[in-house]
Amino acid sequence: MPVTMLRTDPVASLMEPQIVDGTITILDHSWPLRLEYPALLAYHGGGALAGAAIGFRAMAAAGAALSAEHPWDRRDLSVVSWHNGPGVRDAIEFVTRAITRGRFTWRESGAVQNCGAADAFRFEVADGRHVARVALREHAVTPAFFELARTPSRSLQQEAELIHLKAVVADSVMALPADRLFEISLQEQAHA
Repeated sequence: MPVTMLRTDPVASLMEPQIVDGTITILDHSWPLRLEYPALLAYHGGGALAGAAIGFRAMAAAGAALSAEHPWDRRDLSVVSWHNGPGVRDAIEFVTRAITRGRFTWRESGAVQNCGAADAFRFEVADGRHVARVALREHAVTPAFFELARTPSRSLQQEAELIHLKAVVADSVMALPADRLFEISLQEQAHA
């Protein structure tokens, strides 16, 4: 079953919120959910595989950081992203429900508004106490992917190569440890 709601003691049954065989565990109003990567792909539909994988792994990294003291819970989360592509947005929504709940912000970042640069894959996930900042490391993804992704008018051959590269990037992103993919920091959240 791709998404499972575990009806046991909510906190005692919570696994570390990291990827375990392609699964993230997160609370939703105190009840643990197991979210599996294949379910994200079914939800997404497959057009932006690299973005979906990077977004899924970024949310897992943020969850691990935020859960050091208390398990993370969807009801408390807000997300800021510098990437607004469909794969990233679907991963954020699938894991956090921040978009549906009106707690998602997209920040424009000049020329890197799409998947044409590693700098676009930056995220802040806040839970009311802390903010986890997650940024894709510069060389975590092959530069050929970014180069082709930012090519404005791709030929059919280039488009086919980009589709192939998206799948290759998704596979490598799902296989690498989080600390090789991302720079991750956790800070106390400033309150207004």
